[in-house]
Amino acid sequence: MLFPYVLLPEHSIYKLQDWIDQLFYDVWCKADPAVEYSVELLPDEIKEITLEIYHDDRIIQDYFYGPIEQVYKIFQSFDQSEKNDLAKHYQDNNEIENLCKGTAGYTPFLYSDFDSLHSELKSVLENFFKSLFDSIINLKLIQNRIGTIDEHYKDFIKINNTGKCPVCGLYSLDNEYIHTRESYDHYLPKSKYPFNSINFKNLVPICHKCNSSNKGAKDPLHKTGARRKAFYLYDQSSQNIEISISFDTQTIINLKQEDIEIAFMPEEVSEEIKTWDDLFGITKRYKSFCAGADGKYWFSQIMDECENYGKTAIEFYKIKNKEAGKHPYSDTNFLRKPYLEACYNIGLFN
Repeated sequence: MLFPYVLLPEHSIYKLQDWIDQLFYDVWCKADPAVEYSVELLPDEIKEITLEIYHDDRIIQDYFYGPIEQVYKIFQSFDQSEKNDLAKHYQDNNEIENLCKGTAGYTPFLYSDFDSLHSELKSVLENFFKSLFDSIINLKLIQNRIGTIDEHYKDFIKINNTGKCPVCGLYSLDNEYIHTRESYDHYLPKSKYPFNSINFKNLVPICHKCNSSNKGAKDPLHKTGARRKAFYLYDQSSQNIEISISFDTQTIINLKQEDIEIAFMPEEVSEEIKTWDDLFGITKRYKSFCAGADGKYWFSQIMDECENYGKTAIEFYKIKNKEAGKHPYSDTNFLRKPYLEACYNIGLFN
């Protein structure tokens, strides 16, 4: 990623994750085979929500009452060590930063891992956790308690105000003055990972091209089964990516993607860079951008306008290059700068 997001430290919408934490640890993981399930076992707010949904004739789907009871009864059949294992899986899957960094002691748990444990539990939990984000968080009675995702987005984008997608830097994000908003990507896909579908450390607003057109349900933590590191999009200690570009031709007007070489630094995060590139198709997209109209304009601007300012092409290049370095995420300058440097390095401004 080009730069990290700042996570909103507090927001009322985080309450939903807090309620699910309570449900998992204090109800399901404490399911006693000798204690028959009852809504009276639920913490007060979860109990109120469960009964409100159950008695609201406008809500056709049984989102809480039935699924909570089903999971409780399955947990009753587990011994304490099995419950402890599931509690550890739940905790680990919500430690998004540690999973991305590959921190020792944190192991990602996938829905496929339920196959050898309990297939019915897998089905119930998958439906339940997907519905939390797809449906439950949008119920009016829930929104009256915790607010809306639209409200969260407006607060979020006020402090994350670079205006560009941090993943690709190519596209603008809707700001707080626009009635629309960007979609939230489940960085660890909710189709693959249980327990974190409404954890906002796992939810990142990114541009449509990065979200739907490239990443989709790709897994940041695995490729062909092998574990890998990934950028954590809220990591304030992350290193900025350095981009270098070189050309295999001196004919810019006919520049093609195959004529362009792009390298990313620093080496210390090479594994994370490879994951980033794989998830979002970064190299191909950057090459396409450079070979297209934008790249050709960057070059022609130097050659066509330098005389208007009484400068040679090299002098004007140095001015524009310096400007690009000062504002890297405006006007795609983070890519313009290494592009112009590639032109300079093969003597196109001489």
